[in-house]
Amino acid sequence: MINWVESYALKVGFLAVDRPKGNFTQSNWPFNYPFILKTPARGMIYCSPKSPGRAKGSKCTWNLVYRVKDSVYVFLPKNSNLMHSHEIQPKPIMLDGRFEVTMMNQLTSSEMSFIKNQVLSRIGMPNLIIHLETQFPSRSYQYELIRRVRDSILDEKYGKDRIQLHDLFIKGASIQKHGGIFVVDPSTEDFGIEAVHFQPSLFQKYAIAYGVNQLKMVDGTHHFSRYNFSAIIWIGVDCLFHTKFMGVTYAFSEHHEPIVQGARLFSPGEGVIDSDEASESRGITEFPVYFDPITDIEI
Repeated sequence: MINWVESYALKVGFLAVDRPKGNFTQSNWPFNYPFILKTPARGMIYCSPKSPGRAKGSKCTWNLVYRVKDSVYVFLPKNSNLMHSHEIQPKPIMLDGRFEVTMMNQLTSSEMSFIKNQVLSRIGMPNLIIHLETQFPSRSYQYELIRRVRDSILDEKYGKDRIQLHDLFIKGASIQKHGGIFVVDPSTEDFGIEAVHFQPSLFQKYAIAYGVNQLKMVDGTHHFSRYNFSAIIWIGVDCLFHTKFMGVTYAFSEHHEPIVQGARLFSPGEGVIDSDEASESRGITEFPVYFDPITDIEI
């Protein structure tokens, strides 16, 4: 119901805001599906003070009063008023039958929720707009508008600077406090960070139990953070042949120096090879589609 009214308001040229009242309880729940907290029994949808063409501080008489009757939401015509007390903006531009969204206040709550999920899933801008127009086929979206919305969502999630070094070092101190390893390698070229190594105490226990002078594997994976860092993950194999994390190094690339430094931190005293030796390729192989260390004894 709310989405329908919001869509109507945008087509006409104003913003609609819901003001729910009198939430249902389990004892008076009228619907034939499971109880949902904070479901309103009645409420009013009114013209937002931020509607285009409405002067700041002015009042508007437009409102829709609703309630639940016979397990459905209905509007109450006698209590509602469909007349505005101000000029509303001209009808929106239509291109090939699609409404062009050019302002943030023209985005519905469903669209905002969809954009947020896409942004936090690390979907790029071109694909984000394609997904939006596929999900909402009657609308098109201005690139700069969606970019501003994306940046606002990232600011809310990661902070204005999107780095949050303060939180990073608080987490690092917590890892160290509980017996783990958290080491930051400073950059030799500037005042930045070259790599970050962390091994929580549980990782460390696995490294001691199953990693000392035994099989360990390391590989880098990308896009684990907002920046172009590679997450270089050390894993080992336990007694049930399950892989277990044993330490993680974040670095700009899978270069041998941060990998060797991580190995020395996560598996000390195992005679880790020197960085000069690590720069040489010793051998590259690949397991078949499925590898069973018990039956595939020839590998």
